[in-house]
Amino acid sequence: MSSNTGAPLSSILTALNTADGATRWSFTRNNEGFYTPEIANGVAYFMARNGNDTGLSGHLYALDTADGSQRWMVDVGAQAGANTFALSNGVFLAGGSATGVTAFRASDGAQLWTNTDPMFTYFIVVGHAVYVKSFNSAAIALDVTTGKVLWSTRVLVSAPTTPPTAANGLLYVSGGRDSGQVAAINISTGVIRWIQRMPGTIGFPVIAGDAIYVYTMQPDNGPSPVVYAFSAADGTLRWQHQTGKNLEAGLTVTGQVDID
Repeated sequence: MSSNTGAPLSSILTALNTADGATRWSFTRNNEGFYTPEIANGVAYFMARNGNDTGLSGHLYALDTADGSQRWMVDVGAQAGANTFALSNGVFLAGGSATGVTAFRASDGAQLWTNTDPMFTYFIVVGHAVYVKSFNSAAIALDVTTGKVLWSTRVLVSAPTTPPTAANGLLYVSGGRDSGQVAAINISTGVIRWIQRMPGTIGFPVIAGDAIYVYTMQPDNGPSPVVYAFSAADGTLRWQHQTGKNLEAGLTVTGQVDID
């Protein structure tokens, strides 16, 4: 776990024994703020941003999870402003709305590639590809290892900043304020399978089984907020339910749809 304590900023990454909670090791740095680590193959990878720096600078660390020893550290410059991270196929990926996506080789921290196209929200990684919603009204697939653009599909992906979601060979991209849409895109080719448009500002969609559930929010005196259920395969509307007021949290899908 990581924590920020004291003044000036000090961050500590601590490994605890799951059996009894005893501290196994701690890693401390002054004037750096740690992000949550990604862990794979006995190594913890995490970004650290300079705490007293008005610009974007910091480091990427790789620590041995057995004893906390540092395997390597690299200066990542502006990429320290990233806030979304993933590990895939020996590559550590970091991204943010202001930084785009940058890939580092997990074995030594060497930068492999960077794509500076600003993201609208968090990226996701599925297999060998990174999927991004960009400010340029597009969903983009990038090769994890090379950064090559595999496909780019123009869809309405404006606010709010809900990340893309993948299931059953499709990438679901939603967005829109006052007038929104959900698009299902073939995850391999970028070809749009279906699009559903609806009035309102779209919240975070949920996929469960063979359906995708979406809710809309409305401003004061606008039309009633609605929860929709669509077929995840072809976008067919199955039902809709007017909630009467905006949802405070979101949707939880179990055996039924719970509206919070």
